[in-house]
Amino acid sequence: MMFPDSQLDTTPSSKAVDPVVWVRRLVIVEALQIKSKPIRDIEFRRGLNIIATTEPSSRERRPVGHNVGKTLLTRLIRYCLGETHFASDSTRKAIAAVYPGGYVFAEIVLDGKSWAVARPIGADKPSDAWCMQTDSWQTLNAATEGYQAYTDFADLLNKTLTDRYGEFELPNVDKPAVWLNLLAWLSRDQYCRYRNPIEWRSATTGSNNPELSPEDSSLLIRMVMDVLDRTERQLAIDHKRLLDKHSTQLAKLKTMESSLSRDREFLKRRLEIDEDLLDDDLFSEAAKKCVESEKSSRSKKLEDLRKDEELKELDLSRSKAEEAWVRLDQDLKRYAAVQKLKQDELRGKEEEVGRDITDSLSALLIPCEYPEERCDAKQRLRKPGQCNPLIQQRIDLLKDELTDIDCSLGQLKIELDQQEAKRDAAKAAYDKYKAKLDKRITEATESLTSINLSIKEVDAYVEKLKQVRKQTKAVQSLDRQIEQSRDSHATARGRVAGKRKRLNDHFNRVLAALVGDDTHGTIDFDMKGIHLRLAGRQAQQGEGLATAELVLSLDLACLSASICGLGTHPRFLIHDSPREGDLELHIYHRLFEFILELERDFGKREPSFQYIVTTTTPPPKALAIAPYTIATLSSKKPSGLLLRKGF
Repeated sequence: MMFPDSQLDTTPSSKAVDPVVWVRRLVIVEALQIKSKPIRDIEFRRGLNIIATTEPSSRERRPVGHNVGKTLLTRLIRYCLGETHFASDSTRKAIAAVYPGGYVFAEIVLDGKSWAVARPIGADKPSDAWCMQTDSWQTLNAATEGYQAYTDFADLLNKTLTDRYGEFELPNVDKPAVWLNLLAWLSRDQYCRYRNPIEWRSATTGSNNPELSPEDSSLLIRMVMDVLDRTERQLAIDHKRLLDKHSTQLAKLKTMESSLSRDREFLKRRLEIDEDLLDDDLFSEAAKKCVESEKSSRSKKLEDLRKDEELKELDLSRSKAEEAWVRLDQDLKRYAAVQKLKQDELRGKEEEVGRDITDSLSALLIPCEYPEERCDAKQRLRKPGQCNPLIQQRIDLLKDELTDIDCSLGQLKIELDQQEAKRDAAKAAYDKYKAKLDKRITEATESLTSINLSIKEVDAYVEKLKQVRKQTKAVQSLDRQIEQSRDSHATARGRVAGKRKRLNDHFNRVLAALVGDDTHGTIDFDMKGIHLRLAGRQAQQGEGLATAELVLSLDLACLSASICGLGTHPRFLIHDSPREGDLELHIYHRLFEFILELERDFGKREPSFQYIVTTTTPPPKALAIAPYTIATLSSKKPSGLLLRKGF
């Protein structure tokens, strides 16, 4: 062993003979023609696989290792392993314009069985993809029957990998972890620049494989490396739900407290409660006493207004004046009626006078043989042309009576006019006073309504206070549950302490190999994620050790540990241009040496892992040839490009 560690057994596990999944060949064709020559045919091996670029000569003025297809190659591998897209939308369209009928074939070994898959790169149609259980991509290309839809392989790939670590729900997406989640870790986007151990995908690459939250990413790593107790899995889900619930309930409490504070200030101003130092209970009591006292005062005022004695007296005066006017009016009407009767009688008597005189003249024509002393009619007979004195007496009497009536009527009209003025004055005084009193009653009623509303507001404040206290207890209960959850989580972590130690031993093995024998660190897990920490001299340097070195150390530690039997890592790993992630050159060279060390641990046996790495920086000279360097790309001429054409 190049970097010995007496406490760490680096013997490969006898149970982990083959990688769970690995790529044996990748072939790119211009069209589905059996005899056509592939655009690119790359054969991979188990162990180290380097995709290199031509080293520029001293006279080269432009880079020859960039934009040659290294990242595209890793994306095509990911595409054959289940990702929806192999490039951004613009890049796919550009490739389709150059190779409209293009396809990528891959020979993939899954759980010891060989499969060939074919997916389009010209026409981006998922339905135009096939698979077959066979050793050769050519068999699939030539097949007219026996092939299956690509989704059958994708489903089998997902089932094979997920069955190894069991169904596990990712709390933040509330869905079980799937193969594509794991593939994102095993084949980091070069665009992420190895900035973070749990940052795997860049949204700009259009892989359609969404980035997981830090919590979910860390849980996935722990699950795959078997450093997550089964109960801890559920604890993590429950803890996340507790945190979400706590966040919701705390936000609700803050809103309720803010509302209660506003209500308190409002009531304080409205009820003129000056004591700022009163606690909520004393404030509620003071507010209740204040509104109840004010209600009693305002109710008494309203009751007194409704019983106003002066209004009653004015109303009595108004009623008496009205009654006196009515009596006078009735007397006037009665006298007027008597006057009319007398006038009618006078006219009748005056008409009777005319008839009586006529009768006296016509009596001369009445023959009567009785003597005057024996005839009553003759005895009553007046001189012709004279009126009956009785009638005249009546006429004279009527005229005297009418004169008296006219006098009385005149007096009554004067008295009636005077009484009408008194009546109107009494009514005006009553109406004026009543209007003022009604206004005061309205104001008092509104004031009482307002204080009743204040009573409701005080009652609402008291109820809100109860709800705030209830909500506070709920949040405090969640605080206790979260604390208990952390304790339970710590207990669960303790159950896998031995496995954690083994993983940390492998982490230190990688650190010693890449950075130096005096570098030590730990992989710490908590409820928020994974934390890579350094000890000793390197701890003093802090940011001095590039993040990329720690990220690669984590990945390689997990690969090393899985080779030795820890966890269910598929022992398949792709690193796209790690040197461009600010990796120091000497560490970059040691990276290859460490992978070779992993291969040597197998002796004459074939390695149980596959590591694919692309690089612009030349690898160590001993590795820049077969079998380790399996392809060399260059931009010096089109044939050096992955697709042998620019796009």
